[in-house]
Amino acid sequence: MSSTKTLPQDKKNQAKTRLLLALLEAQQPVNKSQLNHRVVPKKEKVTDYQSVFDELQEIGAIAKSEKGYFLVSPKGLELLNESLKVTDFAFEGNNIGTWVANALLKLMHERDSEYKYLHVESKLIDNNKKNLGKSEGLVKHQKCIESYCEFESQVLKLFEKLDKSYNYSGLVPIWHLRRELGKQVNPEKFNDWMMEMQAHGLLYLQSGEARGASEGQKRDSINTEIRGLLFFVSKLY
Repeated sequence: MSSTKTLPQDKKNQAKTRLLLALLEAQQPVNKSQLNHRVVPKKEKVTDYQSVFDELQEIGAIAKSEKGYFLVSPKGLELLNESLKVTDFAFEGNNIGTWVANALLKLMHERDSEYKYLHVESKLIDNNKKNLGKSEGLVKHQKCIESYCEFESQVLKLFEKLDKSYNYSGLVPIWHLRRELGKQVNPEKFNDWMMEMQAHGLLYLQSGEARGASEGQKRDSINTEIRGLLFFVSKLY
């Protein structure tokens, strides 16, 4: 007979919030033992809190790699925002630790970045209208990307460029990468090579979509049978 007990909903909500904050603060995979110190209250059993990890992983808010658990955006960030608003989450004791303060600062930054993101598409449309003639001329003379190695090099450079230019905070929309490359690469090859870059550990394609995403943005993202819509690309390191 299992000794694992069912957590009350308020404790489970608090544990989920602490886990999401811990992964946001780390911004890279964290092993289970390190997370337990920040998620499981003192004098309580680690095994009783496994359901917290399982439920967040099941809904796509967090994921697990060989190196540990990591936050999946935008789902994880949206859930964290909602948890801080509606749950009775409270820090225990007088010393909440610098990791909590750092996580909350990063969350504030993510909220600011999301606000900026909502204005990116309209700016792109305006720029495209102004430079339509120039863009069509450039596309005709762009060199086609014929190999995976060339694609990998171009995408890594483009990722850094877009991330800095549009303040994406490490979450670059796949549709933006695709549109920047234009007709340089076949749409199917783009999908296959992006998945190959993920398999090589160079990028991580994140499921879900941005709030307010247009149908065109979703169409220019990547759809998979298993994970559904992949909207953002990020780096684990």
